Amino acid sequence: MPAIFAPAIIFGCNAILFVTLFSRLPDLAANLSLDKGALGTIILCSAVGGLLSTPLANRIAARLTPPLAATIGITILSLVVFLMSFAPIPGLVLLFFVMGANNTVLEVSQNLVSLRIEADSGKKVLARSHGFWSAGMILGSAISAGMQWAGASAQVHMGAMALLAICAAWFGIRRFAPKSWPAAPVTTGKPRFAFPNRFILLLCVTIWGLVLLEGAAYDWGIFFLREVNLFDPATATLVYGCMSVAMFVMRMTGDSLRSRISDGTILRGAAVAGILAIILLLASPTIWAAALAFVLLGFSAAMVFPVAVAIANARSGLDGGDGIAALAATLTLARIGIPPLFGWIAQAYSLQLVFGMLIIPILVTILLAPRVTGRT
Repeated sequence: MPAIFAPAIIFGCNAILFVTLFSRLPDLAANLSLDKGALGTIILCSAVGGLLSTPLANRIAARLTPPLAATIGITILSLVVFLMSFAPIPGLVLLFFVMGANNTVLEVSQNLVSLRIEADSGKKVLARSHGFWSAGMILGSAISAGMQWAGASAQVHMGAMALLAICAAWFGIRRFAPKSWPAAPVTTGKPRFAFPNRFILLLCVTIWGLVLLEGAAYDWGIFFLREVNLFDPATATLVYGCMSVAMFVMRMTGDSLRSRISDGTILRGAAVAGILAIILLLASPTIWAAALAFVLLGFSAAMVFPVAVAIANARSGLDGGDGIAALAATLTLARIGIPPLFGWIAQAYSLQLVFGMLIIPILVTILLAPRVTGRT
């Protein structure tokens, strides 16, 4: 059976759980009487957990092997999402922290599986692997819309998706993933933390605006559609899903695209698409304008992390897993206060301001992309 099935299951389940949680987040916040500032602060706990788990992420993946680490990671994420459906505020804080810590290990593991398949087959599969994240977002958005139209409770919805993901992980990942993995490396004399070098820092500065835009779309996009555009929950979820459709199409063709177009051109194209999406989102509250804006957001976000992972793996000078961990850790640190900041700005001013001000850091991508890719 094709080895690509393994990253398809890992990335797909990860995304289904993600969109399930964030499509229900307005309901969870309302039930707990959380305003946007408070909710953003709670979401921040995920970034803190991710940052603190970074020193161990590559070691855990190597010790367990990436397929097993990914299987356990999907299981933990599933349980966390289900427990969030009825957790009180202190429990929600703890669960976001656990989710962030787990996601760092899962991020390293799923990308190592894809990179191993590339090495074994000689074919580029990294963008397609991330495409299955988008496919999971599409499927999860459709299921979320259906569940909300049917009036299903958050507990039923989130519990069903958690059970589905756990079953898929344990029955699918280890069956299809590469079987032979090197023994975990001896750690004597090696730093415990995958410190980012100058190249990783430059790469993170380059893509920072696009990463913030993707995070804002995921965290606050559903709120924008429901509170600014005044869409009903099911319609908002479907429009929200347009981003995932665009990401899926882009990522499924991304490996071919990377063989014909430089990474610098891809990053600059993503920046232009992101700026156009913001302008369109702010300019018109109609369903069609919002849908097109979220399509452009999908095009903008689709190739950023796959390209960044490939660049970090090839040009950072760090070991593959350490390069990915350093990239993830630096991006986490760079946005560690962003969710509550965006929440406070949205609460005090508007969600329009949150999205509009992101144009400035996105312009940095256009300026610096050639430097990190080495080509124009």
